[in-house]
Amino acid sequence: MNLKKKVISTTISLLLFIAAYLFIFKDYSITEFKTNLVICNKFYLLLAMSCVLSWVCLEALFFKYIFKKMNYKISWFQAIGYVFTETYFSAITPSSTGGQPVQMVEMNKDKIPYRISSIVVLINTILYKISILLIVVLGFIIFYNKIKILTSTFKICLAIGFVITTSITILILSLMFTKKFIIKLVYFIYKMLWKLKIKKKDENSEQKLEASIREYNMAANYIKKDKKTMINSFIIIFLQRLSFFLIYFFIYKSFNIKDISLPFAIAIQAFLTMATDFIPIPGAVIISEALILETNKALGITSIAKGATLIFRNISFYWLVLISLIYYIIFRSINRKPAIKIEKEAI
Repeated sequence: MNLKKKVISTTISLLLFIAAYLFIFKDYSITEFKTNLVICNKFYLLLAMSCVLSWVCLEALFFKYIFKKMNYKISWFQAIGYVFTETYFSAITPSSTGGQPVQMVEMNKDKIPYRISSIVVLINTILYKISILLIVVLGFIIFYNKIKILTSTFKICLAIGFVITTSITILILSLMFTKKFIIKLVYFIYKMLWKLKIKKKDENSEQKLEASIREYNMAANYIKKDKKTMINSFIIIFLQRLSFFLIYFFIYKSFNIKDISLPFAIAIQAFLTMATDFIPIPGAVIISEALILETNKALGITSIAKGATLIFRNISFYWLVLISLIYYIIFRSINRKPAIKIEKEAI
């Protein structure tokens, strides 16, 4: 993504954010928002913000851990940079499609080959989807009776999201470590890099590509056989998702709402994530706000519904995107040391 596309995507996203505020909160005054801020418990707001920090640090931990297993040692600064890069570009592109390609470009700048970063990104994606599916299924089983209060729109979006997420998860799991899929995936990645002129194609490109495929296959087989690595990676990603879903609970606690339990709050947030992940709008703006607002009203907290929605979206999305942009600018500006290649016989 060149500078022009970045500026255009950021501008469109900013306009969508403004539109969301004007549309969803048109009858909600600044005075009302200030009143909500005054009455809410600041301690729980700090806990909600700490959940965002935990979310970032846990994904950074995943990158440090999995890259070490792939024989590459990265710093915390690099790992957090990869998280914020993906967060920012996913937020400003439809269906969060722009984050991972830019993330892989930044990894490549740190001398991590695309064949390695693509495996790591793929593992991250599949573990993320499995975590969401697990929480959603458990939430559906445990809170089946309570789910009935959700609006029809929410239920339809949730059903579509569940079908899409389940299909993608099954597809990736069935193809991830097959040799033909690996070859096609690597070829696709390199062709896209050549087409977008991110990577220059020369007379030795084909030979380098074949070598990359061999190493990619060896790396994928290594990860497949190392079940302990996959289990540990899943635990990290699962805890990361839980830390994010806790934000919703602490926002409610800040308003002294006692009728919503921790497990139910986690389930609701998981439902919301699945119901909006597939929406082809940057950050699922407007749709997310509308669904959260309607859910708050359905749960019987009409008096602070808009305040809770606004605070939640600011902490979990808008502020996070702003911090991600600032970190990304710093991350790009600093002359970073490359990742350290660890010489092992595993790969």
